[in-house]
Amino acid sequence: MQSIDKNTLMRIIAEDSFVKADVAEYQIIDFDCRIATQALESLKTI
Repeated sequence: MQSIDKNTLMRIIAEDSFVKADVAEYQIIDFDCRIATQALESLKTI
């Protein structure tokens, strides 16, 4: 699965009604699941 561009994601989030009402915020955390521990191997197939 390929991720979307971070700027595109930020534009999508900006349209969220809770964000617009200033009652919620998102925190985006980038990570590379290809270097995950064995316990998280199943995440590679999502």
